[in-house]
Parts: sequence; C-alpha cells; structure tokens
Amino acid sequence: MRKWSGLAAMCFLASSALAASAPPPDLMQARAGLSAALKANDPERIATYIYFPLADVGGFGSSTISRAQFLNAWKKKDYDVFTGVYDKPGNGSQTPGCFFNDPLTPDSRAPAGTSWSFGCNDDIYHFRKKNGRWLLTEVENIGE
Repeated sequence: MRKWSGLAAMCFLASSALAASAPPPDLMQARAGLSAALKANDPERIATYIYFPLADVGGFGSSTISRAQFLNAWKKKDYDVFTGVYDKPGNGSQTPGCFFNDPLTPDSRAPAGTSWSFGCNDDIYHFRKKNGRWLLTEVENIGE
C-alpha cells in the first residue's frame, strides 16, 4: 500500500507542477483583450492593458514611457513598442501570429507565478498583475 501512496503523491506533485506552469485564465483574457485592441488599432483601448510608466522601451529611446507619451506617439505612428505587431502602428501591415499565438512562459526573474512573458521578433513582452489586473509592464528589446 505504501508503494501506491508514494506513487500517488508523486503524480499529485507532478500534476501540480504542470498546473503551475500554465498561465492563469485571467492573464489569457488580458492578452486576448490586448490583442483585440491591437487588431482594432485602438490606442485608448490598448492603453487600458498597459501599466504606465511602461518599462524598458528600448526603441523609444527611454527607459520608460508615460500613457500620454504612448498615445501621442501612437497618433504620430512613430512608436515601435509593438513592432512585433505592426511595422508602424496603423499602417495596415499584416500582423504576425507570434504576438497573438506564442506561448506565455513564467518569467524566471520574478517570484513564481507573478510575471509571465512571451517573445515576438526582437521583443519580449512581460505581464505582471498590478492592482488586481494582468497588464503589460515591460517590453524588452533583445535585438539591440
């Protein structure tokens, strides 16, 4: 009997580890909402899925960007945080599937389950829970 209880415990631990590596449902909903806002090219709606100041915006020439800077730059179509989505926002270019489909993985730089990210082209998009909501908190340019 002990052999079976040990095996059952190992199976439980393995299934718990697998469950912990799956992104939370509310994170998946936030990513879907951000994706829909990007597809609609709606900067106000996009901004609701971003925690400002947005960190590590290498392509913008600053370590952070405010909501006002983001909206102004989006209007001018000169903001490249979402280069993985559009060559320049709103220019009608095709959206690569990587932004919408690449798997989220736990961020190894943060405590378990508190930060998730995915890579798309030369950027890594990081999500963290802020004020009870999953938001995009950092765009890390790894191509520079």
